[in-house]
Amino acid sequence: MVGDPAPGPNGETGVGFSALTIPVPVLESIVAPRLRHSMPEYLPTDPARAHAHITLLGPFAPREQVDDAVLAELAQFFADVTPFTFAFAKRPRILAGRWIVLEPEPSERFATLTAALTARFPPYANEIDDFLPHLTLEYHGSTRALHDLTTQLGPVS
Repeated sequence: MVGDPAPGPNGETGVGFSALTIPVPVLESIVAPRLRHSMPEYLPTDPARAHAHITLLGPFAPREQVDDAVLAELAQFFADVTPFTFAFAKRPRILAGRWIVLEPEPSERFATLTAALTARFPPYANEIDDFLPHLTLEYHGSTRALHDLTTQLGPVS
């Protein structure tokens, strides 16, 4: 799925980068209000788009470069992907000292998709060496927020 514009790779706003994401609607009621409060610039402009998601590749491409040819190539890529189930069985944790995240299990399918997308679309490859599939619950997490989220959540699938 090509998402709405997001801040660019260096945090610049108004660039209109897209992202390839997997929506997780079951967590929308938790993620959307936190995102609206902490980082409204990351909110999709289309209210039907998911705030709660697992990013496969992002930023993907400047919005104006996502044309019919790119969409057709993405459709072909995802047509070959066998649907799979996943769960969030572990408790949330703080990643990189600031994000509160949930890790999907099994994570290998997400990592495999990201590696395949990176190989197919090298100009948009993630610059992160050790990609960790995750869903961000909060962008400026604290120990208190982690405790609150851990209390609020049970295993999610």
